[in-house]
Amino acid sequence: MIDSRVIRALYPHPIPSRCLRLTDRGYCVGGALQCYVEGFEVPRGGAFPSPQTLSRVLSRANPRLSRFEARRLAGRITSANDTGDFDQAWDCLDEALTRHSEEILDLPGSLLRSAPTAPLPRVPTAEG
Repeated sequence: MIDSRVIRALYPHPIPSRCLRLTDRGYCVGGALQCYVEGFEVPRGGAFPSPQTLSRVLSRANPRLSRFEARRLAGRITSANDTGDFDQAWDCLDEALTRHSEEILDLPGSLLRSAPTAPLPRVPTAEG
């Protein structure tokens, strides 16, 4: 699972898209996720994905999201970022990345479930 805190630490200074003229490599919260997921640096001209593009990136980052959830959360992230409410944008991103994460623990055969603990077999030693 992707951790929004890691992305926030790597991309600590998002800006609204209207401020892009102040820098040639700005990014929004959604752009930070896009750069992280796709493994590239912030491009010249900035990283400001449309809500449609961001919903596809969210679906890649969290495949358990429905298309509706990805679109709705992408819209919320974009709106919060555009108004300069970056804490809200990061919170929405965290929600998108962690949504349905509890289901992983309930999957049959999940490696994340705690396995029943059985006594360890006795290993013969030199003493017997």
